Amino acid sequence: MTANRSPSRAELIADVLAKSCAPEDVRVGLEVEALGLVTPGLTPLGGDAGPSIHDLLTEVMHGFGGDPIEDGGILHGVKFSNWTLTVEPGGQFEFSGPPESTVVGLEKARSTYFDILDRLSSEHGIRWLWLGVQPLRSPEQMPFLEKPRYTLMRSYLPTRGTDALRMMQTSASVQVTLDGTGPIDLQQKFQCLLRVAPFGYLFFANSPYLNGRANGARSNRAAIWQNTDSHRCGIPARFLDWEFGVDEYVDFALDVPMFFLQRQDQLIALNGSLTFRQFMENGLNEHRATLDDFRHHLSTLFYDVRMKGHIEFRPADCVPENMQLSVAALVTGLVYNRAVLADLRSWLEKTFSTEDVLNARHDLATKGFEARFGKYDVVGVASELLALAAEGLKHYEPEARGFLDPLFDLVHTKETLADRLVGRLGDDLRSKPPEILETFLPIRW
Repeated sequence: MTANRSPSRAELIADVLAKSCAPEDVRVGLEVEALGLVTPGLTPLGGDAGPSIHDLLTEVMHGFGGDPIEDGGILHGVKFSNWTLTVEPGGQFEFSGPPESTVVGLEKARSTYFDILDRLSSEHGIRWLWLGVQPLRSPEQMPFLEKPRYTLMRSYLPTRGTDALRMMQTSASVQVTLDGTGPIDLQQKFQCLLRVAPFGYLFFANSPYLNGRANGARSNRAAIWQNTDSHRCGIPARFLDWEFGVDEYVDFALDVPMFFLQRQDQLIALNGSLTFRQFMENGLNEHRATLDDFRHHLSTLFYDVRMKGHIEFRPADCVPENMQLSVAALVTGLVYNRAVLADLRSWLEKTFSTEDVLNARHDLATKGFEARFGKYDVVGVASELLALAAEGLKHYEPEARGFLDPLFDLVHTKETLADRLVGRLGDDLRSKPPEILETFLPIRW
């Protein structure tokens, strides 16, 4: 590909496959976002109270090493030898770990992240909140990290959805990345995980509060993402075709509007004015599309399950430490053993329609174990999924089977994490003193 020629569709597909497929060495990756609160008062980290994000990251580098990650003169992360600590728009501290061959390996990789959080807690009175949505504050009450990419997103995304700023500034998740062994394997995993995604919202539903009040939903984060940008969020109905694979994903991405173009250290705001296909065919002034441009574009697509050099499973709210690896154990157990993956596909294909999946995405996140999946009781379907995951782990990684135990417990009690939290704290947090919240919210200190 020459400097003045845009990549072809075939080159884009080949680039995605080259980064997605690991024929002999599949691995699993983990990302965790923690919402920081400053004591006393549990005010948002990065606001007027407490240390600045810049000072905290500088302190991390002094104490733990690592190199600064900067953009537009804004320090927004630290790069270590095999993982990164970055800060999201609302001050969320995100761990992006190295891909590991086992789920147990992720636990070791995560330990330095926890050491850093503990050090900052000890020295600055910061509490780390393991919830899917900041329970007390609206976006207007939250700080904003002025990284150039975030600034462009803050300008464009609210034109696409009413909850875009709430997504950026108040939400937090646990995400898992997975490899494929080839185009067909990647397609099968992608298709199965799309249909499992509603259960990601169910098993890890942990955001019952908005602006200090419970509104009945178990995962408000699910609705927030749905109301962010219909072009690039949720589960597009077209994805739920069993023949929809890498080629089709690239075609779909080509027709999603772009919201920026990066050249060296500069971002050019596009605000949805052209799709990547239009950019690839016609260019933009003197600029021509590159593979790097398409990679950046793929990173702006936030579907519940997406392809971005690997498969990324994104439905899970941020959950307490003892359940973060449960997300990885669930999906690894379901798709990393060939026999279980084949059984999973056969069961899903025969039993559940596209409409069932799309309805379940909303219903399971809202109603929890009171919902249904198509005509089936959700408790029974959830039990079957966990049994398949346990069988897959028995063959792939028996040591990780225990990470499923909290999920079996949820199904047994028919209570989500959100149900349990509201049961302890009630529907209204606004009258609760901070020390009460510290007692009952899942906080690390």
